[in-house]
Amino acid sequence: MDEHARFPDRTPASPRTALRRARAALARSAVLLRRAVTVVAVAATLATPLTAATAQAAPAAKEGLAAEPGYTSLFDGTQAGLSRWRQAGPGGFTIVDGTLKSFGGMGLLWYPVSTFANYSLKLDWMMPGDDNGGVFIGFSDPQGDPWKPVNEGHEIQIDATDADPSRTTGSVYSFKAPDAALRAQALRPPGQWNTYEIRLHGRHVEVILNDVKINDYISTRNIANGYIGVQNDGDGMDINYRDIRIKTDAPALVDYARNRPVTVSSVEPGSQHVGPRAVDGDLTTRWGSAYSDPQWIQVDLGQTRTIRLVRLNWEVAYARAYQIQVAPGCGAAWTTVYSTANGDGGIDDIPLGDVSGRCVRVYGTQRATQWGHSLWDLNILGL
Repeated sequence: MDEHARFPDRTPASPRTALRRARAALARSAVLLRRAVTVVAVAATLATPLTAATAQAAPAAKEGLAAEPGYTSLFDGTQAGLSRWRQAGPGGFTIVDGTLKSFGGMGLLWYPVSTFANYSLKLDWMMPGDDNGGVFIGFSDPQGDPWKPVNEGHEIQIDATDADPSRTTGSVYSFKAPDAALRAQALRPPGQWNTYEIRLHGRHVEVILNDVKINDYISTRNIANGYIGVQNDGDGMDINYRDIRIKTDAPALVDYARNRPVTVSSVEPGSQHVGPRAVDGDLTTRWGSAYSDPQWIQVDLGQTRTIRLVRLNWEVAYARAYQIQVAPGCGAAWTTVYSTANGDGGIDDIPLGDVSGRCVRVYGTQRATQWGHSLWDLNILGL
């Protein structure tokens, strides 16, 4: 998709984005009209148009897949798998027979549980007709804005009919076109499933389509460690994805906080946003505090751990100023190992090197909103 046809949004809505969303709505109408005209113009250029025969020949959707050996499943076709993802921008995805099916847009479904570096990312994708989508790599927390991945990371494009070779299937969008002959050899027609393998090592990007390497690119962007996502391009630009899995070169970090005992300073009045919901691994549940400062949440890891990174996945009610503290026991004196007065919400990845402790506390001293301090997820990570 032309980057000029992309527009920002924020989910959930907040007052500071109201003006942006109003402007985006005006732009969206013009964009969709232009895209509709384009679709009509290029439909005749499809090498193999979708027919009843090709649709019937397409492999059946997979459901509840086991991960490929050596790979970790990020989306396995189940609702539980989808619950770990988050939508940035308008539109979204539904699950039908284990397959992600897009609606509306332009938005991005991204995986906020972890950033990734030095990996092989695999997924299957299918376009019913002359449609559009893309796989995004190497971006930071978009904070609801699908423009951030466009500007920070790279899109591996899915759209065989764009007149610009650098914006067609297998391209590093607007940066490098695929090998046209190899792409033509490997690409399956609309209605049939294709498989991408996207390899990222440092800033080196390789794109493999159906076991054929079609692109090789050294990026100038800081993409070596970032999030991944899949795009829903817009109304009528239908795209399906399934079996998203990843293999990294380094050992995965372990979340020592998962389902460990939690103590909090308070709970949002009249709510069920209790402390354990920040460590249950469910990105649809959260801890929320009373509407005052200071507030804190602490986790007992059960034994002394070496902590490399703390990840805070804030809800809209986030902390402007907070500290990360550790202690040898939850009744012992706290040592501050990180402090900020400029928190901006979203996901904060806080590298700690090799800090040791049994108990970890997030101590919020200044709220950013009129509400309390609230976390979708608190991860305390180490090897």
